[in-house]
Amino acid sequence: MPAHRMSMLKLKEVLRLKWACGLSHRQISRAVGISVGAISEYAAQASAAGLDWTSVEPLDDDELERRLSGRSAPAPATTRRVVPDYAWIHRELRRKGVTLQLLWEEYAQAHPSARTYRYTQFCQLYKEWVSLPDRKRPSVSGSISTAGASRSVRTPLQRIRCRRGRPRAK
Repeated sequence: MPAHRMSMLKLKEVLRLKWACGLSHRQISRAVGISVGAISEYAAQASAAGLDWTSVEPLDDDELERRLSGRSAPAPATTRRVVPDYAWIHRELRRKGVTLQLLWEEYAQAHPSARTYRYTQFCQLYKEWVSLPDRKRPSVSGSISTAGASRSVRTPLQRIRCRRGRPRAK
């Protein structure tokens, strides 16, 4: 189970008690109600980021979080992954011998310098794309279009016809 993140207000209180009041980690733990390990971790992050209480006090929550995480700004669009062409994948899968594994390998080789999805995520995203409700997929009802004369295909149970209420074998 993932750990819950501490609110920035509580984190600011931890840093204030540590730096402005000079309390020990155990005293801060009892006062704020979080573990000594969490206090040590956040104090180490703040020190590594070059922060002290005078620089932390005026910061808003987003700015404090950004400085503690070490990120300079939100991730640019260039770090996003290359989105596969799902319509092309769907058409290619109809061909004999074509698998999602082969299509994923082609996708990864087509974008060698860009960030691409790994095979599992590639398959999951394709399955989600196929299941979209507004997607017009071919019917699975069994109607087949032929250029010549049509023939009806019947199963053995469908060959029994009913005439005047009695089943009769043909």
